[in-house]
Amino acid sequence: MHAAVFMLAAGYTLARDAHVRVDVFYRDFNQRQQALVDACGAAFFLLPVGAFFIWSSWDYVVTSWEIREGSREAGGLLFPWPSILKTLIPVMAVDAHAAGAGDALSFDRRSALALTCSRWSCSSR
Repeated sequence: MHAAVFMLAAGYTLARDAHVRVDVFYRDFNQRQQALVDACGAAFFLLPVGAFFIWSSWDYVVTSWEIREGSREAGGLLFPWPSILKTLIPVMAVDAHAAGAGDALSFDRRSALALTCSRWSCSSR
């Protein structure tokens, strides 16, 4: 059940910008560079990896529902719990995609300003 908590919280933490990042260089970047790193990270990592999760887990999830999978262990999870847990894999990817897309589409004033300002001229009206 811990897997369900982590998979459902992935999109939430991404949307709140509370995810863990290795910021050896990121913390020293200015806002424009940070916005660029975030945009490139979403475009080159979040979207392709999420699409791969959806694509690669689809048959796995469908098969689990078709065969009405349950645990073979005594006291294990009975149908439909294993199938529900497996369904959370593509749900997590869709949730992370939605959080990433929402972040990319809803530029707040600071992010938009950071992306459009040049190094020498920027007016914050």
